[in-house]
Amino acid sequence: MKKLFTILLILAIIGLGVAASTLPPTDIPATTGTNTLPPTNKPTPTDTNTLPPTDIPPTNTNSLPPSPSSTTAPPPDPFKNMTISCKNAIVEFFTSKDINTCLPLLPLLTANDSIKMVTALVQFANSKCKDPRCNADAINKGKENIKKGCLENDIKKDHNKVATMALLGTTLYSPIIESLCFQVSKNDPKFCFADTLSKLFTAPEPPFPSVFGFLDRVIFCTPTTFCTDCNHRISQEVFNFISDPNHKDAIETLSLFNITQVELTQFKLSTMIKCGSKFLKSNDTFPGVCP
Repeated sequence: MKKLFTILLILAIIGLGVAASTLPPTDIPATTGTNTLPPTNKPTPTDTNTLPPTDIPPTNTNSLPPSPSSTTAPPPDPFKNMTISCKNAIVEFFTSKDINTCLPLLPLLTANDSIKMVTALVQFANSKCKDPRCNADAINKGKENIKKGCLENDIKKDHNKVATMALLGTTLYSPIIESLCFQVSKNDPKFCFADTLSKLFTAPEPPFPSVFGFLDRVIFCTPTTFCTDCNHRISQEVFNFISDPNHKDAIETLSLFNITQVELTQFKLSTMIKCGSKFLKSNDTFPGVCP
């Protein structure tokens, strides 16, 4: 059930758990050594006519001091430890003419922590949500090529993160892109996924040891924190797509992560227990139905 919550939260709110561990540490102690100053007991010259040494090299030259070596780490290689067939399938998909203009996801593939990922998602939504969606045939072709090149070794055997994201992303492209582009309201243009993460991240932790980590905030927060109109629309978008008989491959892909129809039904029931029976069925605006 924990795995089900994790994957569906990612799909439903593009929810990358913004854990505090991704922030740089702020408690590094300052240097406390007391002998860091140079010694001051060197003898001073007693002969006032002593001239300074003349073998100091001239300073007024045209040679520049050596520049300090850069400490900036190179961007992470998203294809590290990936088979060549899988890499080729993913690169061919993202660089194809039909996909590159509507789905420029390289910043997402190279984002190496949750903060950068959320920032990249917001930038993507700002730039692409008003544009036409990617061609369905191009998405399906990419999905089949990624499945052929990555499924057996990179996904099933090695559990490669980028390969897994590529397959999930192409299989569930439609509900993901629509959920990503939902805005809170006409008067509040903030994107729903960012609003949800903000609410959950500031929700109080349960008063007992963590069970599911960040997901504890989803499970144990008050209904008004999670049962928002944003999550109502996102949940409907995701579940309606997965339940559509024309999208059987969505269930097949989720089954690779041991998520079956039974677990999807359990998740629906859990959501309705949290937010009320109408949350996944009604087209009304929340929290009007569930104040």
